Amino acid sequence: MPAPWAEAGDCATLGAQPSIISILAERAAAASATQHANIPDEDTAILLIGHGDPDEIENNGETARMARLLAEGRPYGWVEYAFAGLSTPNLTEGIERYHRLGARRVIVLPYLLVNDRMCRFIGEQAQQLQEHYPTLPIVIAEHLGTHPGVIDALQQRYDEVLFRTTLQICDRCQSRQRTSLFSAGDDPPKRHSGHDHGINAARAILPPRYRGSATVSAAPMAAADLVYDSEGRVAWDKMWGQDDPDSPFCELAFAGGPPHRGDLLEPVTAESVQADWKGYTRVVMELLRGITMTTGLTGIMSKAPGWIGIQCESDEMAIWLLRAIVVENVSVRREGSVLFLPAGPTFRLEHEIKNVITALAKPHHYWQEHLLSLQR
Repeated sequence: MPAPWAEAGDCATLGAQPSIISILAERAAAASATQHANIPDEDTAILLIGHGDPDEIENNGETARMARLLAEGRPYGWVEYAFAGLSTPNLTEGIERYHRLGARRVIVLPYLLVNDRMCRFIGEQAQQLQEHYPTLPIVIAEHLGTHPGVIDALQQRYDEVLFRTTLQICDRCQSRQRTSLFSAGDDPPKRHSGHDHGINAARAILPPRYRGSATVSAAPMAAADLVYDSEGRVAWDKMWGQDDPDSPFCELAFAGGPPHRGDLLEPVTAESVQADWKGYTRVVMELLRGITMTTGLTGIMSKAPGWIGIQCESDEMAIWLLRAIVVENVSVRREGSVLFLPAGPTFRLEHEIKNVITALAKPHHYWQEHLLSLQR
């Protein structure tokens, strides 16, 4: 029996065009302002709902990408995605996760063009979930519909097909504008086209040591053993040889390989922290010690149990690191220039503690390379 949303109604094929992102942000803001407006955006979670078909991997991936882009520079506490179809995570899983994370309001944001039956299905399912979580307001935002920005996006796609003017991703990227990484007298990277553009763009983001003939391997790097100092404590700054220009840690930081963790490492509940405050304090102090040793960043004791804060040098740096840490399957959130990473009283030195420190150390190492190369 076909699903009630079987006809085409998703808009992932439109791609991550600025007009579509702007419409989604507008729909979310409208829902936030009209329903439960007394709840601040920092306590609000956005759940972007895509079509969801296991046979449409690219479209599913585009939904995930849109959620990531929608989160950038916006005040919401969480922005994640789910699917109305057969793909996972589904709406129920998304709402249940936000409930566990402590969101005070969820805005369900349909990433759909016009599909009345699917929208009704989402609304009915959201109503059932609202009854199950009566203390968590669930708000349904308007779908994309016939917003003028959608017409612009469709026209853009039509022109690309008709005139073969398909743009590279970087042609739409805001990072092509002048940012704080460039001094007042510098010019942003120049545009190129075709094959030269791809080569030059790739070379521009490489750390200096890789711009010549050196090769970079994305193969998995064997887990580094814990190294201890003379006092029996883990010497986090000696494990990967970060100061060695030829260290494999440099390649791991750039090429990445697979995610550092198989399963998502999430913060624990406030109840579990209160049940073992001594163990939690021990874990937090070790995390902060390891992070300071590997990155030099300042640790902050978070007011929210289950999280530790890391003070970055700027909002831009925090956003850059956040996007890289997410890929490592480690939960992370941001408040301005402060990143928050998970902590729990049962975190083990050789597993969860090491996971958190590694997930931050890798992108921070490359951030330093990236930033210094641009400043030069």
